[in-house]
Amino acid sequence: MNRFYKKAISVAFVFNTALSLSVPLTTYANDDSNSQKKIEQIEYGRSVLDKDQDKTDIRQDDNISKKENGSTKASDQEKNPDLVNENKNEEENETIPIKESESEAEEVKTDEKNEEQQEIHNAVDEPDNTIEGLTKEDIKVTTYIESKGWQEPVNQGDIAGTENKGLKLESFKVKSSHPELSIRYRTFSRNSDSWMPWKENDQLSNPVDTGDQIEAVQFDLTGAIAEQYDVFYRVHSKTFGWLGWAKNGEHAGTKGYDYQIEAIEIRVVSINDDRPEQTLPAYEVMSDSREKVSMNNTEPMLTASAHVQSYGWMDTEESLLGVTGQSKRLEALKLVVDTGAMQGGIEYRSLVDGNGWQAWKRDGKLSGTEGQAKHIEAIEVRLYGEIAKHYDIVYKAHVQSFGWMGSVLNGMPSGTEKLSKRMEALDITIVKKGTTEKPSNDGFRYPPKVQASAHVQSYGWLEANQNDGLLGVTGRSKRLEALKLVIDAGAMQGGIEYRGLVQGEGWEAWKRDGQLSGTEGQAKRLEAIEIRLYGEIAEHYDVVYKSHVQSFGWLGSVLNGMPSGTEKLSKRMEALEIQIVEKNTINSSSEEGFIKPPSINASAHVQSYGWMKSDENESIVGTIGKSKRLEALNLTIDTGKLSGGITYRSRVEGEGWQYWKRDGEMSGTEGKGLRLEAVEIRLYGEVAKYYDVAYKTHVESFGWLGAVINGMTSGTQMLSKRTEAIQVDLVKKNSMKADPDKGFKRAPIVFIDIGHGGKDPGASYFGLKEADISLSTGLKVINSLREKGFDVRSSRETNKHLELKERSTMSNKIKPDILFSIHYNSMGGNNWYARGIETFIYHRVASGFGQETDRNKFKTEDKRIAESLKLADLVHNSVIHDTKFYNRGVKGNNFHMLREPESPAALIELGFIDNIKDNAIIKTKAYHQLAADAIVKGIVAYFGDW
Repeated sequence: MNRFYKKAISVAFVFNTALSLSVPLTTYANDDSNSQKKIEQIEYGRSVLDKDQDKTDIRQDDNISKKENGSTKASDQEKNPDLVNENKNEEENETIPIKESESEAEEVKTDEKNEEQQEIHNAVDEPDNTIEGLTKEDIKVTTYIESKGWQEPVNQGDIAGTENKGLKLESFKVKSSHPELSIRYRTFSRNSDSWMPWKENDQLSNPVDTGDQIEAVQFDLTGAIAEQYDVFYRVHSKTFGWLGWAKNGEHAGTKGYDYQIEAIEIRVVSINDDRPEQTLPAYEVMSDSREKVSMNNTEPMLTASAHVQSYGWMDTEESLLGVTGQSKRLEALKLVVDTGAMQGGIEYRSLVDGNGWQAWKRDGKLSGTEGQAKHIEAIEVRLYGEIAKHYDIVYKAHVQSFGWMGSVLNGMPSGTEKLSKRMEALDITIVKKGTTEKPSNDGFRYPPKVQASAHVQSYGWLEANQNDGLLGVTGRSKRLEALKLVIDAGAMQGGIEYRGLVQGEGWEAWKRDGQLSGTEGQAKRLEAIEIRLYGEIAEHYDVVYKSHVQSFGWLGSVLNGMPSGTEKLSKRMEALEIQIVEKNTINSSSEEGFIKPPSINASAHVQSYGWMKSDENESIVGTIGKSKRLEALNLTIDTGKLSGGITYRSRVEGEGWQYWKRDGEMSGTEGKGLRLEAVEIRLYGEVAKYYDVAYKTHVESFGWLGAVINGMTSGTQMLSKRTEAIQVDLVKKNSMKADPDKGFKRAPIVFIDIGHGGKDPGASYFGLKEADISLSTGLKVINSLREKGFDVRSSRETNKHLELKERSTMSNKIKPDILFSIHYNSMGGNNWYARGIETFIYHRVASGFGQETDRNKFKTEDKRIAESLKLADLVHNSVIHDTKFYNRGVKGNNFHMLREPESPAALIELGFIDNIKDNAIIKTKAYHQLAADAIVKGIVAYFGDW
């Protein structure tokens, strides 16, 4: 027990101003001398009070009685009117009215008496400084008093402010020096006629010197150890004097009276210790008729706070907590009920994302989490004590995807469980017993449950196993013959429907909600099943199921109406497992859930014809000899006893390659008039282990191209040719060889590297910069190749700087068929003797200029080197022939742009800038065009008839 509140004995004197002084006595069992000294001080205080008591009418103050053995004895007050409020400070006596005829000496005497009384007060009200690691000095309260300004800070448990002097407490601040505990606070301001924002950590509760007055307050604890303490507080209000104790966010003060607060007292108490006795209301409210309404006889008042995503703590005296329409989660709640004179309070607990149901919290304690970004999913709230006999607590949750749930009351869950849905708001009210409607069945939602039964060979009707949803038997070779399925959807609308594939009869019509699917008494096996949900429940849940089949055992799981079992294989279903799971928690069904012999079905959208199916005999879809383009493709595969499927993608005119589609999804376009130019098709799953997919395309101008298999490209690219027909077949694995070069035609990809640029001008002589004339020549090469249908990429097409590493990296990402680099030459001096054109391929040399002129040393066994030499020869010879420049030959060198590219590469030097004769020619636009045309001729010759 906290000694701060042990065995309080109060004595008081009362003047005609209704002023009272409370002097509590604290005894110490382990310190007799100290105890005796304090008792002597008290006896002295009593003698002082007795002298003044004859001059005044004695008033029984605030009905606060001595606390004995944990219970309040109201009769003690009747027997001893001296037992009144605790802890009155020295400022009480400063308000004692003095008659004008009294002398200044009498005033001094009164002041001395006040000092003596304050000494008594300090002696008997000295608390134990240690409260579970929290000391009295850890909490300091500083007040700003009308006309006096800021006062000295006082400790918790001491009076902060003035009493009966008519001076407003205009502002205050509370500071906690304890690292794990803080107090937040807010006030009701007359000027704003509203509650001020929460403050803490020595922040001002209100602006000062504004003439405003505080009429009510709230205090609340925060921090790591806040759950171990309660904060109690009371106020000294104009006319009322000291009101009763409030706690943990309850209101203390007045409403509607326009009465100022003049003093406050705060006590932080361990939850295991005694609390201050409560016989007076903490909050006085005036009714609309302007008659005084005490909390002793008014409706209980609910005060609530919610911690909301992005907003933090939000407070309300209304019924609504949180926000709707903004997808913000509720993360924590604090609820307080001002019960007036009734005993009891409010308790609540939260179902938190990832944490489950928390322990019950009560009376302003935090339920949920703060700073962890976890949503509350459900809440339970109930009253306790005397108030619970007279009132109900009614509440409903606003939940992600569901909106407002139905109303529930008195501890019933509201929200959802195991659905991963956030609560966004809570509507909560207190109503008198007997005035509430029956709680809604739609106040709390949870995962639905399937109730299933099956008719099994030799066993008859069997119920599903409640643990795993298993229907039927395994390991006994017994057929499933019929099913009945029912779903407990809770408050949600909807149900379950299903159909069976019956031996000799095929697929039945859909049945639902307990109807029989299959046969009874006919000895016919179920071979496959399809199950799906309908109604509201289908918006939030998937039904997942799998079959145990003769010869195959358990097949893979499927969902939402997909077939499970076998078809055309004469295999019996022996068992079925069904589960209901939250929507989209299973991304796709198993590739092994349904088995039947494989076959491909193809359809295509054809210009002028629309959708056409494949020819059953030749598996061809499209037209031949009618010049009609294919625009879209749709492929499905019946894999039979094997799992898996078919996936495919199309290259579309103007759009390029689309994403992969599978199993009946449309690839291509419809209604846009765009041609298919190429396709790629492949199998996946178990069927791909035993079969290859073979296909070929009929293309404008080319006719049938060669057949390819398993994801190879069939058709054309960058040639503006329409695909007119496609043939698709399944062939046994490895039974067919395919040449990808015969099945696909595309424009060559050429990477043109234009040397230097930007801050790197290259060689510069006679006013001519290598970067400029290389760009002029290179752009002409690029434009000419593009006009001829080549797919041309480049390192630069403007005057910008690129490091060599950037250029080679760019090329390697593109993976071109060739790289060709354009430069102009120099030997390092004006009018140098060297002139002419030379071309290089990669060759590793050790010193000098790094040139290798002996072609026999080129590593042509390397395919890249061999192709580079072929390219260099064709381009070099073409340029020498057309420009008539001096031929310096094809050489080897260790240049970066020859060494680092992964594709065949050549670099040409188109003349010497520092040779005056070459310079006069190469600076002209005519030469740039001539050289560019010659380069293009060589590149075209390299690719031949592509």
